[in-house]
Amino acid sequence: HALVIVAEGAGQTQMGAEPKYDASGNILNEDVGLWLKGVIAKHFGQAKYDADPAFAGKKAKPFLVDPTYAIRAVPANAADQVYCSSLAHAAVHGAMAGYTRFIVGDINTRLAMLP
Repeated sequence: HALVIVAEGAGQTQMGAEPKYDASGNILNEDVGLWLKGVIAKHFGQAKYDADPAFAGKKAKPFLVDPTYAIRAVPANAADQVYCSSLAHAAVHGAMAGYTRFIVGDINTRLAMLP
């Protein structure tokens, strides 16, 4: 299993996207999520993975979660910054402790590493 998080605007050069601008001059980015999903599916769909016993019979199933439904309509505030910083610190702490295959989450106002 793998979780890939990609920032908006990343991969524009790799995608070969031509710069486009809206009426106010802001750059309009291509959707890197759809492109990356296709690249991952194509890569793991190669015949060499069928020949490898570790992958035989197992197909990669990339999923794309479009976060636009979860984006808030207000700017981030100081509490958001503190919360995101705490999540990041806990994730790095777990990784430096040697943990793998976990996610950091908030449970009853405490940060926890969940398997």
